[in-house]
Amino acid sequence: MANNDIAIIGMSGLFPESKTLEEFWQNLVDNKDCRSFASEKKMGRDPKSFLGEPGGDDSFYCIN
Repeated sequence: MANNDIAIIGMSGLFPESKTLEEFWQNLVDNKDCRSFASEKKMGRDPKSFLGEPGGDDSFYCIN
């Protein structure tokens, strides 16, 4: 029998105009517009490297 246990050892995320997940959710509750252009500084690498095809996994479809 195969062992199917999974251990999550870390998680991270980028939240627009928010330093924490809680601040992100509060911005949603407050209807705050946090949209901005993707940049290498914000993303940590060239945003075009994330650009994918609609329907694809783990990518986004617009960087402007």
